[in-house]
Amino acid sequence: MIRKIFLLFLVFFLKSPLCPFSIEIYPEKKEVFLGERIRIELKLVSRETRIELKGVEALSPDVHLFRKSIHGDRIILEAGFYNLGDVSVPLRLFVKEGERTREVAPPPFTIKVKESFQGEQDIKPIKDIFSAPLPFYVYLLPLLVLAAFFYYRARQDIKRKEISKKKGPEEWAKEELLRLKGRDLPGKGKYKEYYDGLSDIVRGYLWKKHGIRALEMTLEELTLELKDRFNAALFARIRDILNQCDWIKFAPEGRNPENIEGIWSDIDRLIGHEF
Repeated sequence: MIRKIFLLFLVFFLKSPLCPFSIEIYPEKKEVFLGERIRIELKLVSRETRIELKGVEALSPDVHLFRKSIHGDRIILEAGFYNLGDVSVPLRLFVKEGERTREVAPPPFTIKVKESFQGEQDIKPIKDIFSAPLPFYVYLLPLLVLAAFFYYRARQDIKRKEISKKKGPEEWAKEELLRLKGRDLPGKGKYKEYYDGLSDIVRGYLWKKHGIRALEMTLEELTLELKDRFNAALFARIRDILNQCDWIKFAPEGRNPENIEGIWSDIDRLIGHEF
């Protein structure tokens, strides 16, 4: 008798460091219908507070986990079963011990699955739904549509650039002003884009007509260049328009409809008439 007690104590003593915890499994039912969802609770029984449950996976294709939630030392599962008879439920748990996370495979439990009231044919196993491959053209079609769209846009941009090269500076600037106005950027709240667009049109016009690389210059550099090119009155008008576009896009005045229309009209009057 004493010898048996000693052996049991020895086994327990040797086993404890290797298995500092155990997993208790509580399924809501032991018998379910095909496709029925039940609640399964996994409980961590540990003698060490530093052990935490981090996740769980079902290893059987006949079992699908719809929901998983961790609550301290418990994991609550909502599972469905998609095969008749005694379905074995092997699980893989992820347990964190201190700074290390490892996998644990508790002994599988068995759920008896019966035919539903409507018959097995009324419930399609979820594994069949997930495993059915789609035809390759289903994946290919969106890629072809995107490729056609980007090709069309690229061709349009090329044509627009080719046409703009043939147009005179005044015609180009007038069309760009109308195109910018038609986009109604202020109506969409895009005030910065609107005033930047106006500034780019003036700079582009200076480049196309006078050879001034205005699009590559800072406002200070461009101001010095303009001062040497134009008379004082014209220089002041161009400088004021560019300065106004530069600061008003961030100011409350930039949202005033009079300023939105006024700067556009000033540029429209300026293009082609005086310089």
